[in-house]
Amino acid sequence: MIGTCGFTRFNFPAYSAEIGYVLNPAYWGQGIMPEAAKELIRHAFEDLGMSRIWCGHYEGNTQSARVQAKCGFRYHHTEQNRFVPQFNEYRVGINNLLIKEEWEQDQKESAEASDSV
Repeated sequence: MIGTCGFTRFNFPAYSAEIGYVLNPAYWGQGIMPEAAKELIRHAFEDLGMSRIWCGHYEGNTQSARVQAKCGFRYHHTEQNRFVPQFNEYRVGINNLLIKEEWEQDQKESAEASDSV
């Protein structure tokens, strides 16, 4: 298996979702995860009517931070001492947010830049 990318949580009263992903290290650096996450983001905003998408990473996970930056996520807040049950330890969590209106503006600017080339 190469990896997975999907919604880990929905909050329908707030029309928000959270994206999570994991990629086999043998496939890092090939642009696979940004491509998958961007399509999931498009689906959330255009097809599911979400208005906000959350995504986070643990401090020091530069690969995940890069994926989120490439997808347009912006820093929202830091969580100190977040318990991670999979590892039975506490870590620093960085939480990022992408708002539909900002995503739409980025899409528009990207399309305009492509048209002018």
